[in-house]
Amino acid sequence: MIFHRSPPLLRTLITMILGAFAIIALFVLLIDQVCHMDITSRQVMYPDAEIVSQEYELWRPRALGYTTLVLQTDDDEETLRQWLRERNLELLRAERFRGLAALNWGVHPPRDGVPEGRLVYVSSCGV
Repeated sequence: MIFHRSPPLLRTLITMILGAFAIIALFVLLIDQVCHMDITSRQVMYPDAEIVSQEYELWRPRALGYTTLVLQTDDDEETLRQWLRERNLELLRAERFRGLAALNWGVHPPRDGVPEGRLVYVSSCGV
């Protein structure tokens, strides 16, 4: 008869803790990817716009966490607003206006020292 010794309790405990951390990390990375796909599919970048500033909380912009993205373009305010209206209508018609991420975008109001044609995108997912 062959007898097997059970593994030491400490090694079993460490293995279980490492396994739990691995599952949690995998879950967080999966949610991050789902948020990124949801945001980028519903909140497309304005054509020929340049990124002026980009702030985000976690690993990458426009994914898990809160992101503020400011874009600059040479187009006037009315052209920007029209593009945003058309984009919102496209999302409504496709029934994709709601998703996992909370999205907000708008045209920066004209002020002294702020050039015209500035878009502000705000994205949030999982917060």
